[in-house]
Amino acid sequence: MAELQTHMVAATGAAPAGRHVGVARALLSFADSTRQQLVSSEFWLLVLAFSCAVIFLLPVKLPIGGYYWDTFLYPDASWRIANGQLPHVDFFVPVGALGYYTYRLVETLFPNGHMLLLAQWSMLIITLPLMAWVNKDIIKRNAALALVVVLPFVFFAFVPLNSKEVYPHAGVDGFGIYNRHICLVLYILVAGYVFVPPGRKLTLLTGILLTVAFFLKITGALTALIIITHAVLAGRLSLKQLGQALAIFAGVCVLIELPTGMVSAYLKDIGILLELNNQKLFERFRAPVIMYLDIIATTFMLAGLLAWVDRARLAFLLSQRAGILLRKRIAAVLDHDFAWILMLTVASVWFETQNTGSIAFSFVWPFLADLFWRWHPRHRDRRTAVLLLIVLSTLPILMPMMHRTARVVLGTLFYDSLEAPLLGKYGEVDARAELLERAFAMKAHYGHIDDRYNGLSKAGHQSSLLLYSEFDFQLTHLISISEATDALLKWEAQNRTRLDKIITLDFVDVFTPLLRRTPVKLISIGMAAGRTVPPLTGSRLNAALEAHALLVPLCPITPVRLSLFQTFQPVLDHTQRIELTPCWDLYVRK
Repeated sequence: MAELQTHMVAATGAAPAGRHVGVARALLSFADSTRQQLVSSEFWLLVLAFSCAVIFLLPVKLPIGGYYWDTFLYPDASWRIANGQLPHVDFFVPVGALGYYTYRLVETLFPNGHMLLLAQWSMLIITLPLMAWVNKDIIKRNAALALVVVLPFVFFAFVPLNSKEVYPHAGVDGFGIYNRHICLVLYILVAGYVFVPPGRKLTLLTGILLTVAFFLKITGALTALIIITHAVLAGRLSLKQLGQALAIFAGVCVLIELPTGMVSAYLKDIGILLELNNQKLFERFRAPVIMYLDIIATTFMLAGLLAWVDRARLAFLLSQRAGILLRKRIAAVLDHDFAWILMLTVASVWFETQNTGSIAFSFVWPFLADLFWRWHPRHRDRRTAVLLLIVLSTLPILMPMMHRTARVVLGTLFYDSLEAPLLGKYGEVDARAELLERAFAMKAHYGHIDDRYNGLSKAGHQSSLLLYSEFDFQLTHLISISEATDALLKWEAQNRTRLDKIITLDFVDVFTPLLRRTPVKLISIGMAAGRTVPPLTGSRLNAALEAHALLVPLCPITPVRLSLFQTFQPVLDHTQRIELTPCWDLYVRK
């Protein structure tokens, strides 16, 4: 009887109960595994790489933003590289060439990727492995701390936004991309000095990051040198290790210079930029100090408080009575938390003096994260004040970008797409309906007024003080290019000719890469007269005279466009003017 009852229980109740227990255990195991993945810094680095690759394969339209046409510099440079031209050697570049080469590589792998996202994420082929390399040492310290350091890196790398917006509407930032790349490089450099112990790895990391910074932008390399110099003086990098890091940098420069001559040409371009941009240093420092006063004030207060809390030890080190070598005493002071914060703040301000957009002060984050982690468990005087100032120093770095990201994501749900199939990848944008309507209206307005703001431009003024940051201007620019492209193709068909070499007298050249024409050598990309356009003499003039045609924008005439027209007057003298559209004139070589 007992055996029969056992069999009946097993047959009726035990099996279902066992199944429920098994399912519950499986769900708990899955939940625990998911939780472990979500708190893993390595997992989020993989998510970043996977997300970028997937989005490159999808049809994407992004909300247009201020200075959006800066994005067009990347496909322009990529097309020139594809045609065998070398940056700095065959065309003037206002920054280093590395970002354009990574763009070219990723564009080749993902030809249908959105050009802004290609530009934003292409540098991840370098920065992502380096961040993962540094992350291994952070995990050894504390896995949770690694997550705190890695997540902001992932966020900064992923979103195509600067820390400050230039227009009240929500849109992506096509400008300052190479500055954002530099910020990520400096982020990894600071994380390396905070978490990687002195040794071969730190030396190699220093050499690689200095090299990457140099070939991205010279001011980025100078900022990296400020940080590296402080690390040496603070004893985190020995002179021997510094020499080895500089040897890596020099070795890469030699390997590039010998077959191409690009490094010496890059240095010449830097010299030209210094001549063209001779603004006083004080004027350059004034803007970032005023713009980022909240971050600067809190970091300086934090540094002052840390120095005050440890004033007895610092006074002892600075006094002559300390029985320690002067060099070691100086190193101990400079390795103090307050000295690192002051240095990183000054380095950030210096870097921002040369920028119109970036992730400002972002590379201070790894040090502040470590400082918070070290101070959090302490039970001592000023603990609350120190933690509060750390939080107040980090929030202005992260929160504005998070807010802007949310606005962009939500805003795109209600935006309309720009319908301009002739633009191809250049037209993959959307905007608010009223902005699109205004863009078409402004194009018609610019094209049919007699003066076209020519008189205002001669006086050195634009039609609007913030013209290039206005979304409707960027849309008007694209719409006018679409119409000019259509008109140019029809003109070529009617005249049975093909204008293979075209110079666009504007900040960006869309026509050459869009129409797959041959780029004219020695012509700058990103032509801002007075800033990035060398004198048109000698070989530059001879190269420009080889162009079959020049395209001149008229909607509207601006001081920069007027200056470019005057600069290229020796070339225009050998051409015949044709009114292509109300917004573009075509000058064909006689």
